[in-house]
Amino acid sequence: MGAADGFIADLLIQNGINLLRFGAGVRGKVLAILQTMQVELTSRLVSDDLTDASRSRAQALLKETSQIIQAYYDKINGVMGIKLTGAANASANAVEDALSKSLVSVNVNMPTQTMLEAMASDTLIQGAPSALWWERQAGDTAFRFSNAVRQGLSQGETQSQIVARITGTRTQSGVMTISRDSAARLVQSSVQTVTNTARRTTFAANTGVVEGLQQISTLDGKTSDICIAYSGATFDMNYEPTGDTTLPYNGGCPRHWGCRSVEVPILKSNADLGIDLPEFPASTRASNNGQVAANMTMQQFLTGKSDAFQNELLGPGRAQLWRDGTITLQQLLDQSGNPLTLAELTAKYTK
Repeated sequence: MGAADGFIADLLIQNGINLLRFGAGVRGKVLAILQTMQVELTSRLVSDDLTDASRSRAQALLKETSQIIQAYYDKINGVMGIKLTGAANASANAVEDALSKSLVSVNVNMPTQTMLEAMASDTLIQGAPSALWWERQAGDTAFRFSNAVRQGLSQGETQSQIVARITGTRTQSGVMTISRDSAARLVQSSVQTVTNTARRTTFAANTGVVEGLQQISTLDGKTSDICIAYSGATFDMNYEPTGDTTLPYNGGCPRHWGCRSVEVPILKSNADLGIDLPEFPASTRASNNGQVAANMTMQQFLTGKSDAFQNELLGPGRAQLWRDGTITLQQLLDQSGNPLTLAELTAKYTK
């Protein structure tokens, strides 16, 4: 990564941090909707004497509550459509701003508004569009809710005990606990997927100055095995590995639920662009170890850490294989990009 690439990486990482905050705000709105839904559902339960309910009355109640659940998830899907469109616009604009600041006399091409709006609805989140995920979560919540009520009735529980199955207690998760956790994960992955798609689309619209992509993984003790292995990985604009990278692109970031990595462009040099100006000075970015070079990889980051930190992040056995030079961080994954266990790594790379 050149200095100009590092400058852009710094700007896009800062934008990524802002988008994480944006995602937290969206998550708060979604969870507020679910909280309102919980209040309505529990109110509906206590409005009827469940312990004396006949089978037909119970069935009618469950049908009504399923409709309530679907209506709230439809509302969430509508909110997400608006928020994801805004996230796509913000991400594309951040790329335009970064390219404009690092390159002179270059007109940055932008995706059309129609394309950005389509990203919000059509981009696949871990294999399915956002709307389909919310529809599935609505169905899952309705199923768990109905099952909890039926189990409570069959076991002769009191009304408050059945409600506790829905809301949860201090010591036991309820139906809504699972629904809130699932919704929070989906919001974060949706925002990350759409914003990364908007970045890639903007990069692809500017191949006159962008010659490839690089993954920048978050440098801390929470980084996943997948993003550790992909840290610093580079690809051309056909998404084929370049340089020392051997792993497949596999759709890029986000690479898993809760992924925090971002993709940044690899630019053609000023000389390649015919611009008679010096290159940008090296840039830095923040990590939990203070300011580091914007293009620092996880390999470089871990090398300066203690054995204890390395063991905690990689696991003692895998960390020792890495310290011994038996494996590289990329070799934590197989050639399809799937994590390998310690037993699999030992069998494959040790004699």
